[in-house]
Amino acid sequence: MQVTTKTLIAMHADGLSDQAIADRTGVELATVERVITTHQNNLAAGRATAAATPAPAGTAVPDAADLLPWAEAHVEASIRQAGARARAALELLQTRRRTDAELQGIKRTEQELEARLAKLRARAAELKGGRGKQVKPRDYVPAEVRAWAREEGIPCPPAGVVPASVVDAWRTAHATA
Repeated sequence: MQVTTKTLIAMHADGLSDQAIADRTGVELATVERVITTHQNNLAAGRATAAATPAPAGTAVPDAADLLPWAEAHVEASIRQAGARARAALELLQTRRRTDAELQGIKRTEQELEARLAKLRARAAELKGGRGKQVKPRDYVPAEVRAWAREEGIPCPPAGVVPASVVDAWRTAHATA
């Protein structure tokens, strides 16, 4: 377990003795004493501030990496459990962020490939020329043919495909008119 100076200072601010901090963290007692003494001297000289107060709700905790070892080494079981839950939650978030980033990359690649495929299909259609299925453009507007058929009393369905016989009659009538 990696223990930082901030962790040692926070544990001391929570009332643990230097010996208890050394026992829980595995840091040599002389090192703990030096860190705490230096911090207290810096406080007295105005070069340091007291241990950080909890961050307001909704704000980021900048020293979360320091809090985890402190919590996991804490004397209270509830704090150790909270530290373990926090570590598990952070690991879950880290995994999810990696997954989301990979999924976004896959989505971008899919879009790029779809665009490239559309270009390739268009080019293939150009190269095929007239060999594919040809769709003859209409020379009439279906609504106009239906209206003409109603006026002339010719049966024509109100929707769907206009029967070829009705279209042919319409063409004949309009070709001679």
